[in-house]
Amino acid sequence: MNRRTLINDCIYITGIVLVFSLCRIACGQQRYALHCSARLQSASMDSLEKFVGIVEATNHNDGYRVGALLRHVGLGVGFAWCAATQVTAFDTARGAEPLPIARTAMANGIYTDAARRGTRAGVRVVRAGDLFIWQHAGTSAGHIARVVKTNGTAMVTIEGNTTSGARGDQRDGGGCYLRVREVGNLGTMQWRGCVGWVN
Repeated sequence: MNRRTLINDCIYITGIVLVFSLCRIACGQQRYALHCSARLQSASMDSLEKFVGIVEATNHNDGYRVGALLRHVGLGVGFAWCAATQVTAFDTARGAEPLPIARTAMANGIYTDAARRGTRAGVRVVRAGDLFIWQHAGTSAGHIARVVKTNGTAMVTIEGNTTSGARGDQRDGGGCYLRVREVGNLGTMQWRGCVGWVN
């Protein structure tokens, strides 16, 4: 292989890496909008606010109220319940309306479903009422929160299966709490994106 061929190959490979990197930047932290009526957006937030203060019985994803949340996604006690909290809030408020998000116990399952069915609605965009999703890199594990309000760099959220403060496991804590978070990564979890709404 001569020097010119080697240089051309290096330029070609560098170009591929650059395109891949730009694609990751463009596709990361994407916001997807799903159809959800204004009534259900508001009513689901009202339902969610009533869950604040739920705590596990023995710190093992258990207890009567935790079990009730998990039943909305077809599971019993013992499973992570952050996504079940969000699903239940919509499910109990929807009446005859369709459930706008996937009925799943996986935070990242809700996001993957929104990416499949929803409309792209911006990158690194966070709005009050959105679902905010984090993911452990290379895994399906993560965490989900509902944004109550945000100024673009910080947000007030309601989250199930978290802790009340900075200590403890943020994605597998013992209760449902009102939290203040940075708009970005959470510990070792990366901000995957948001799910928002169109009427």
